[in-house]
Amino acid sequence: MSKDVSILDLDRITQVLHRRCESMDVGLTWSKQATTAMTDGRNIILPVVKQPITKDAMDKLYGFVIHECGHHTRPDAFKILKALSDPPPELCALFNICEDDGMEREVADAHIGDAVGLGTMNTVVLGEVADAWKEKPIPEDATEQQVAPMSVCGLGQLSRLEWDGVPNQNRTRFFENLPPIAQKLLNDLHSEGYVDKMLATKDPHDTWDLAVDLYKRLFPERDEDEAEQQRSDGHSMQPAPPSESSGEDGQVGEVSGMDDESEDGAGSQSKGTVEGEEDKTSAKAKKQQGTVISWKDAVLSEHNEWKPKKDGDVAGSIGIDWTDYKAGSVVLMPQKLVNVIDCRGHDQQVQTGRHGDNEGTPESFMPDNTGSRAFGNQIRRYLQSQRRTKVRRERYHGNLDKSSIVRLGMPPIDGGDWNKKLFYDMVQRKELNTAIHVLTDWSGSMQGTKMVHAADASGRLVYVFDRVLRVPVQLAAFTNGRTRCDIGLIKGFKDRSISPRQIAENFSKFYKYSSANNDADSVMWAYNQLIRRKEERKILIVLSDGAPAGAYGGSGSSNLKHVCRSIERDSKVELYGVGIESNAVETYYSNAKVLHDSDEINKTLFEIIREGAYRGTR
Repeated sequence: MSKDVSILDLDRITQVLHRRCESMDVGLTWSKQATTAMTDGRNIILPVVKQPITKDAMDKLYGFVIHECGHHTRPDAFKILKALSDPPPELCALFNICEDDGMEREVADAHIGDAVGLGTMNTVVLGEVADAWKEKPIPEDATEQQVAPMSVCGLGQLSRLEWDGVPNQNRTRFFENLPPIAQKLLNDLHSEGYVDKMLATKDPHDTWDLAVDLYKRLFPERDEDEAEQQRSDGHSMQPAPPSESSGEDGQVGEVSGMDDESEDGAGSQSKGTVEGEEDKTSAKAKKQQGTVISWKDAVLSEHNEWKPKKDGDVAGSIGIDWTDYKAGSVVLMPQKLVNVIDCRGHDQQVQTGRHGDNEGTPESFMPDNTGSRAFGNQIRRYLQSQRRTKVRRERYHGNLDKSSIVRLGMPPIDGGDWNKKLFYDMVQRKELNTAIHVLTDWSGSMQGTKMVHAADASGRLVYVFDRVLRVPVQLAAFTNGRTRCDIGLIKGFKDRSISPRQIAENFSKFYKYSSANNDADSVMWAYNQLIRRKEERKILIVLSDGAPAGAYGGSGSSNLKHVCRSIERDSKVELYGVGIESNAVETYYSNAKVLHDSDEINKTLFEIIREGAYRGTR
């Protein structure tokens, strides 16, 4: 049985899907009514995925998007369908199957990663089809015409044997569960050379010709002249007026003679390559890129760049149906819905305090400069003691050690090997290839000394990482005062030598957002910020009183526990929790320290860095 995906996997695949569609300049929508993926030339429609979300479901979803995007690299297929006037649904279904095979073969040949994604999807889908046919057998009195789509899908599976390198035991189950009449028809079509004809297709015009030939072969009672007219109309690619059979939106009719689940997997995953508008993208040049990957790596073979949300874009659903939510389940919001406020800009107003006091002003969040310098010196001395350059003597090669020249005049020792060790070398200290993210709780429960200590500790961390260690560090605060998850960006990775005063002012700008806190989604946001960094080592330090209050749905406490455990198991990011006047942080973070007053800030942070350095060397 396929295992459930983790929340990290779920977040990665949804980001991958959005990036892939954006790269093709097509929209991405989700439908509860859809049983499989489809495209109308402008948008890709995916079926909503329900809990529990399995890895098989994610493999299939990832393959669906590769498949539908592949159709947009062959625009003539849309134009051929658009040129048809009142086409027989059987002909459209056959064209869909033939085009699916030709298109996927072309996409797989162009990109290794896509070949793996499509092959893995095909494996999952064929297993679902075989199970569906086993539970709901095709009627024994079905005619050859009724099972024709199944047999043609079988041709596609025989064609895949020549180019799909992903092992597929489910293909055998698919063939074994074909109804006898469908198996006989498949054997006949194979002996007539239709598998070779599939493999010989090069473009949508070839697959259109093959579809018309199959239509004439499988439905001999139909008007042959009409079929040839449809062939000619398709090749002309001149738009025909909408007809009743195609509907107002031009959607091609479903494959007849098969239930929804068998359609879903017997080779026509895009049940409905649907007619659409003029092509918006050109076919990509064929070239091998990247390594063999799948959705689990959250990297596309030819789309490995990160594209942030553009100004004005509407954050959309990730397509997960939480209507069946049960108590205890983990529910995280789509990352695109996280509200990031850049507190570094000049348009934000600095707080003037509440009720005339000093609360919320930049002065209240100024780090202790004396403490910061002391902390920096402590870290500097520690690193020097741990990573001082060492001299290694008695080497066979390197710099000549004058004190060892005397060995040349001495009798041979150890067969003369000892006498040859006249050199020394230096073990140079290695700089940490590290990126660090500091995430600070800015919720109402942090009001008073907690918030002051958190801001002070955050400022000291930035001082050490930025000015002493010289590694990229980002600082952000989190609450949910305006939306379900607000992130205040205090310092970005690229901001260097930012002053303590500026950090305090940026914290003050975010003060007006202070409300409850959504720890789990905030930690996930910071994790996604780090995971895209190129540094070898990635560290996330969360400063909080450790008591989640807000949540997108369900329990904020169970959400945070699940996020922390997932990140720790993932091992790509080192996660540390710093409790601010509260031991509650130890409930969520395996690596946790607690500070109760300003005198403990340096000691607590030093222990975090020292333990992190130890883990880094390991």
